[in-house]
Amino acid sequence: MAAETKPAAAIGVAGEMEVEAYRRLFPVAFLERHLGESVRIDARRLREARTTTVALGAVSSAHGSALVRVGDTAMLASVKLEFQNAKFEGPLFDNWEGFLASIPVEIPLVSVGDDGKLFTVGGNDGKNKFELVNREKRKLTLGDIPLSLTCALHKGCILTDPTSEEESIIETYVTVVVDSSDRLVSLQKVGGTVTSMATIKECISLAKERRLRLREILIDSVKAMEVDHTE
Repeated sequence: MAAETKPAAAIGVAGEMEVEAYRRLFPVAFLERHLGESVRIDARRLREARTTTVALGAVSSAHGSALVRVGDTAMLASVKLEFQNAKFEGPLFDNWEGFLASIPVEIPLVSVGDDGKLFTVGGNDGKNKFELVNREKRKLTLGDIPLSLTCALHKGCILTDPTSEEESIIETYVTVVVDSSDRLVSLQKVGGTVTSMATIKECISLAKERRLRLREILIDSVKAMEVDHTE
């Protein structure tokens, strides 16, 4: 009597379940098996950042807004800025409070692709205490735009732009912030032992490369928005 054989589909599902079980039970070993082949768990190269897209003008009621996607993470932000006349009377503290109240800024930030977690920050609940100075809309001139890059360090490997899964496994991170002229704005190292200066310099170099790519993405997004407004 011939032995029974399992369908190929069933074997494939069983194999996927075994891989997923190994991934959950032995996350460090699972990661290191990939790193041994110079590839990440999500199939990226070690120093390859996640795919990033920026869509400006996503919220029509705001003065400025953007929908940003970095890999599987999506964030929606909108900005509303108004200038108002405040009455500066009374003690110094009251004057300062009046000045702050005369420049209401609303910057709600919502996560729309982070495992369903939604949160907002900023805003003044739409309550204005003073009359608007004018209602004319003008574009702001932006100066230096600082951009950051986080690198995860694991046994001699530098992983650019780690995912949440990689962050839960790896203990050492270096976050670099550079401005539009590639000047170092901030450098932060979290966890792990002493990191060599050569590794720090490599992280800074990767941050500068990432800044150039993000700058291209921002410029393309601005051009796309201007085309949409002229059509």
